[in-house]
Amino acid sequence: MAKSSNPLVISDLRYGRDGKDPSLLLPESACTEAYNVDFYASILGQKRSGSTAMTLWASPSVDYVASTFMHVPAADLTAAEFWATTYHNTTYAVTLRRLTTAGWSVPTWTDPSEVITVGSLGQNVNGCSFNGKLFLTLTTTPTNRLHVWDGLTVRRVGIGQPSGHHANVCVHIRAPKRALAMAPRHTPRGIRS
Repeated sequence: MAKSSNPLVISDLRYGRDGKDPSLLLPESACTEAYNVDFYASILGQKRSGSTAMTLWASPSVDYVASTFMHVPAADLTAAEFWATTYHNTTYAVTLRRLTTAGWSVPTWTDPSEVITVGSLGQNVNGCSFNGKLFLTLTTTPTNRLHVWDGLTVRRVGIGQPSGHHANVCVHIRAPKRALAMAPRHTPRGIRS
């Protein structure tokens, strides 16, 4: 195979990263992957700046952070809140925590008896910031439902299951025979009944 005398020169990556399209169809100013690079002040890309260390809460009862997510309560990203769930191996307690500019805090629940169950272990807790509220999917007792942080408290969302013997009743609605007899019967052409 002949050796190429032309060196490979990458002089422009203004198009940025495109990991979706086939690499042979990308323009010359695109790349398929860009790790730890930003294109903010450079057309070729520059090393991404690092991050600042975040102080955790001063609590010996936490063994590990199980999940993290961000909530933006307004259109302003400077008001973003960092949320985390923590897990304790000895007491099996899962705690939801919130970090704002004031520091870490445990949010208030409208029902104080509501507890995140051990079955979720914290890593199954997810959050979605929508319309200024944080919707939380987590397994809780005594009622297992979707929850929302409205800025003041964590509360249940939706309609709960009815209590008592009505919870397991199945209702069947049957149309009267006369209504069925009057319904038009359509058969496709070429098919005889």
